[in-house]
Amino acid sequence: MVNQRRFLYSILATIIFLLFSTLGIIFSSTGSLTSLSQKFQIHVCPSESSRRTPPITRKFQSLTPLLGAQSDASPSHDTGRSWESLLLPENGGILKVRTDNHTITDYGISMFHQLHCLTVLRGLIFPETSQHHDASTSPSHSGNHHEDAVHWAHCFDYIAQAIICAADDTIEPPHSAFNEDGQRILVIDGMGHRHQCRDPEPLWRAVRDSGINAVELSHVKDTVKESEFTLKEEATCQGTCFMPEPYQSR
Repeated sequence: MVNQRRFLYSILATIIFLLFSTLGIIFSSTGSLTSLSQKFQIHVCPSESSRRTPPITRKFQSLTPLLGAQSDASPSHDTGRSWESLLLPENGGILKVRTDNHTITDYGISMFHQLHCLTVLRGLIFPETSQHHDASTSPSHSGNHHEDAVHWAHCFDYIAQAIICAADDTIEPPHSAFNEDGQRILVIDGMGHRHQCRDPEPLWRAVRDSGINAVELSHVKDTVKESEFTLKEEATCQGTCFMPEPYQSR
């Protein structure tokens, strides 16, 4: 009987030892996982700032001012209806920044860069209405075929990356239409649906204000939203930085 009890006690002691050993391994592994999670922090897109503002909504429509606008401003066309005048500020969307040596340097803003590229590519499709535009970030045609081809390839790549970055997840149901044979079909054209959008007004205001007083380099962060100069004027600028019709939310 005594030997049987000793045997049971030895088994119990072994089980307790193994239990504490297992717990020790678990806790040490948890500590390692915690240290790893601290080393590899999750990075988010700069636009996902902690200071979030409510999104605005836009209903995509098939008949917009852009549909009938010319590709570019030219003497033979109404400059008030050109793509540049409907999409870009007068200086092409350039942010004026005062650097440490007190010189003024041109900085880009991604939305305006994307729209510039779209205008350049549209000019390739409709060359008869495309002209050089001095206020653009760069001309669509330099006269050098190789340089132009590099620029156009850059624009395709840049716009593709911007679309992927935005990751618009609006679901677009199909609607019925008639094809050229008169048959009723279902099509998905993305029109008539509301999208959640970011407000473009701070970008226009930043460009406008920097043209009057250049932004100090120390105030420039990763995004316009995060930069300190955007906090100086939160109220709507009452028409002094009027945005063209395509920017008006509907």
